[in-house]
Amino acid sequence: MDPANAVAEIQRLAAAGDFIAADTICRDLITSQPDNPGFWQLRGNGALVAKDFSAAQNYFERVLAAVSDAPRPWLGLAQARAGQNDPLATEAAEHALALGLSDDDTAIASGIIATGQFQRGDLAGGKVTLSRLLDYYKKSARFLRLKLFMRRNQRSPLRYAPTMQPSPSSFCG
Repeated sequence: MDPANAVAEIQRLAAAGDFIAADTICRDLITSQPDNPGFWQLRGNGALVAKDFSAAQNYFERVLAAVSDAPRPWLGLAQARAGQNDPLATEAAEHALALGLSDDDTAIASGIIATGQFQRGDLAGGKVTLSRLLDYYKKSARFLRLKLFMRRNQRSPLRYAPTMQPSPSSFCG
């Protein structure tokens, strides 16, 4: 199976909850191209979805060994560490933010940072971190209200409206 079709199949399997089959395809891709950080990223994302945080951390560390200036692997590492209650999750999330993330990913990283601050007893810092997300959540709430309004009034199809939901590539790529 060529890599493009394999990635699509992995995304389909992960969406269906068949993480074992998705991971098998990831392993096959990595066997064919072990130095491709994209395949390790894909495997790390799958491990996150499957809540195998230890494996995810290993995979994201492999990505970062090859590409240390990309924000998504740092965010994945932060999520994997947070899933293991590792205090270093905050540092990885801060690094991902410094490299630049999308709004959705910024919300995830900020949540990890705030959780770390609260766990360390820095209530004021945690509140400040969460307050920076206020505009993001206001936009999300406005979008949801618009979506509900349009459904109730059966206006133009929503398929053309912007979406706040992450794309499949947010999880697998």
